Amino acid sequence: MSGEVRCFRRRLFGFDARDVMEYIAQLAVERNQYKRAGDRLEAEISKIKNELSALQERLAEADRRVAEIGAKSFDSATQELESLKETYEGLRTEMMEIADRLSAEISRLSGSLTGLSAAFDETDSRLREIAGTLTEGRLALSPEDLKPFSLQDEAEDKEAAL
Repeated sequence: MSGEVRCFRRRLFGFDARDVMEYIAQLAVERNQYKRAGDRLEAEISKIKNELSALQERLAEADRRVAEIGAKSFDSATQELESLKETYEGLRTEMMEIADRLSAEISRLSGSLTGLSAAFDETDSRLREIAGTLTEGRLALSPEDLKPFSLQDEAEDKEAAL
């Protein structure tokens, strides 16, 4: 009977305290990995936004050049105007395609960040629950109950019982 009581005192709700602590450490490592991944995704979003801004500046410059040509004499500007219109349309098409891709990428990254945030929240909740359970378990146990578990002690207890 004393072997069963000793074994029971070393376990909390069927979980070995050492296993619970290792599980908490593993969750903390995973949370840190998710956090780093989230930081990388945020850096990617920032880079994509900067690229979009640069393309918008190029488009504004093309618009300005088209406006300048309109002010020049019609005879000399006609050929250059057509060339700039083609450039403008090419840039505009390129910008629209990139903007669509960036929008899709931002949506995808936003979904990833939402998923990571949910995972962080779930991990935090689970860690708090486990920590609370451990704290409650420690309060209910005596200092002798917190001694490290030894297979040799258990074997000796079984021999004594026989």
